Amino acid sequence: MTQEEIEQLEEMALRVREHIIRLSTDGGCFTGASLSCADLIVYLYNRVLNVGPHNFDAPDRDYLFLSKGHDVPALYGTFVELGWLAADRLRNHLKTNDYIYWHPNRHIPGIEFHSGSLGHLPSVAVGVALDCKLRGLNNRIVVITGDGELDEGTVWEALPVSYTHLTLPTSDLV
Repeated sequence: MTQEEIEQLEEMALRVREHIIRLSTDGGCFTGASLSCADLIVYLYNRVLNVGPHNFDAPDRDYLFLSKGHDVPALYGTFVELGWLAADRLRNHLKTNDYIYWHPNRHIPGIEFHSGSLGHLPSVAVGVALDCKLRGLNNRIVVITGDGELDEGTVWEALPVSYTHLTLPTSDLV
């Protein structure tokens, strides 16, 4: 990456953080957790993942599962900065007239799966990855988890399956 590209990503991550802070003013936002993953989500959607409005429904798209769903303000902010979500919808955060609330909701284009119960999405992601592999596809499947989730048994049950049945070249690991 060039220095200019790095600076563009840094600027986008800063704008995402501004969205997070605005969302937190109404409550219902895990501010610290969201701020901590802003850089990662911005980087993944800009430099790693092949997913966007052009291929949300395509079988060969890449997948991001935000297992620590309380970090969804970082995802919403990234979607706004990418032009996938209208910025004015963020004003509906926690309102009953929209799907913009505490955890990822599949009604928002680009969100793959509802989350909220910690520890469940690693298993879902393994299932999606196995399905892609069986269909001969070469999708990237990324799961963002939180440290609290590592206490959940389902995470540790999913890991041996992914290790045994899914292989990734080291260069594909982020």
